[in-house]
Amino acid sequence: GVRRGTAPPPGPFAIVYLDFHDDGRAAGFADALVPYLANLRSLEHVRMAGGVIPVSASNLRALANGKCADRLESLQTGCPLTDEALDELKRFPRLHTVRFRAGSADDAVLERLAELRALKCLELGPFDRPRATRKGWAAVAALKLGYVWIDRADTDTAMIFEELTRSGGPK
Repeated sequence: GVRRGTAPPPGPFAIVYLDFHDDGRAAGFADALVPYLANLRSLEHVRMAGGVIPVSASNLRALANGKCADRLESLQTGCPLTDEALDELKRFPRLHTVRFRAGSADDAVLERLAELRALKCLELGPFDRPRATRKGWAAVAALKLGYVWIDRADTDTAMIFEELTRSGGPK
């Protein structure tokens, strides 16, 4: 990889993976960055500070309209898990790994995760005001994901764990 203060490789090269650290938490960081990411036709993986950099549904729309949309496989951002975000993420046919800020996710939005056809790895959290019940978490378990990461679900942790580990849940 190319690190801060080092020169890029000589000649043509493809950017496949970008990992932004905590230096991107400034307001407007994603708004400024997304137009450039969208034009990287080789881009497959984007990790934004482990999912803490705020990304909006309109940022996702810009990526989905960009050259990277057909290749993007992993998107770990601070995007809230909302109907609008899911509508945009469905436009990435190869997207198998996503990270959302779960905020106040409810059963309906958890059930809609099934619309992400290639989804194999799901990261959710933190939960500001958890509203999902066993019904929503049973829908997540039914996705047959290979990996689920839950961050700071507070009082709902035991119920979530129970639903996800029922027969047929994630490996």
